Amino acid sequence: MSPAAAAAAFDPSRLRLARQLRGLLLRELAERVDVNPSAISQYEHGHTTPSPTTLRRLALALAVPPGFLATSRPMHGVDQSGAHFRSLRSTTKRERSTAFSQALLVWDLARILQAHIDLPVVDVPDIAVDGDADVNEIDDIAWEVRQTWSIPDGPLSNVVRLMERHGILVVRAALSTRRANAFSYDFGDRPVAVLGTEKANTLLSRFDAAHELGHLVMHHEAEPGDGKLESQAHAFAAGLLMPRRLVEPLLPATFTVSELIAFAHTWGVSIAAALYRARSLGVMSDSVYRRAVTWMSAQGYRRDETALVGDVGPPEQPILLQRAVELLADMEGLTVSQSLAARHLDIDVLQQLLNSARPSVEL
Repeated sequence: MSPAAAAAAFDPSRLRLARQLRGLLLRELAERVDVNPSAISQYEHGHTTPSPTTLRRLALALAVPPGFLATSRPMHGVDQSGAHFRSLRSTTKRERSTAFSQALLVWDLARILQAHIDLPVVDVPDIAVDGDADVNEIDDIAWEVRQTWSIPDGPLSNVVRLMERHGILVVRAALSTRRANAFSYDFGDRPVAVLGTEKANTLLSRFDAAHELGHLVMHHEAEPGDGKLESQAHAFAAGLLMPRRLVEPLLPATFTVSELIAFAHTWGVSIAAALYRARSLGVMSDSVYRRAVTWMSAQGYRRDETALVGDVGPPEQPILLQRAVELLADMEGLTVSQSLAARHLDIDVLQQLLNSARPSVEL
């Protein structure tokens, strides 16, 4: 699409998306394009439209094709404030905007794919809870999800794959901050969960994925940022990965390292999560729990359990989007790069998102 055609069909929301994908402030983009920051603001709010020449400079500065800034797939009505970031207090607005823009790009890609390919039907239970729900209520919700999805009794083999089978788009992204190492957002027609590539610890990453699933199940209408919601999502993850009725007889009441390592390998959870679960279920006393945590801290295992737990395999990787992109390109007789370019997508960012899971995807 030419700059003139893109300017005629200019979409303010896509300019904002492109800017946030690059992590730029208004003034920083304005400097690259040689216009006033107020001009960028006017473009993004739809008050004015850039000329073809300015749009070409915007596209070059943002490293996107001119057609990316056109109205083929508008982004209106998407409110970043609904994204479930782990901590709003410890992440900056720019960090959240850059991270959320990646989820927006994934959703944009999904809208293209589902017009040509049958993606899994979204089948995420909607079970609203109030802020005072206790661990027993959350346990029941996690068990209800297992039953609704016909999950066999026992450990979950792959949390990410489970989410994808039920219509959730999952990607791993190099998030700009470790303080926002995972987040989720329900776009209405398709939920997206973004897991950080920084979380190389397989067991912690599984818990992150289950945590985001908890938000998507329980907090569809809730206002993100509440510490109670984060605690509930943590409790959901524990209940999903370690159902009370299955693990209560198996959790050790005493701090026995060998038993905890065996439990961690079997159920795919960290020792820290197993200890906390044992205490929350009343299997382990507070005094034993404190002694265990003190020992873990003294040995340096609170930060990294790898040396203690040993090899548990690589982190779970999403495959749904990658396979769908390859299938669409194959149907069209194109390379993946050619297929994406025909839709005026941000190939640089998509390359990072897709290749973070499967290096075999050639863009």
